[in-house]
Amino acid sequence: IGALYCFSAMPLAKETGIAAFFRKVVDVKKLGITVGVMALLIVVLLCVWQPVLLAVPVVLLVATFVYRVFCVRNFGGVSGDLIGAYVTSMEVLLWFVVLLCN
Repeated sequence: IGALYCFSAMPLAKETGIAAFFRKVVDVKKLGITVGVMALLIVVLLCVWQPVLLAVPVVLLVATFVYRVFCVRNFGGVSGDLIGAYVTSMEVLLWFVVLLCN
């Protein structure tokens, strides 16, 4: 979900490359609605299944905001490589949060 947010809502670092190509061919409005529905579903399921894991979406939101600031400040936006780096770093961070919560 965070990668979809980066792709659809963050400014692009350059007008060529993978992120720019997909931004041209994807309906960003539909993508935003899909991301919102998925996020809501995940929060509801976590509330029902294991409320302590609600820390995961909170950490994801904070980390995504920090990553957005970093990308815009240092690169002027995101590129396909930066979105890939985001996905990898979030996997490590969120697994760490899950281990701490259990």
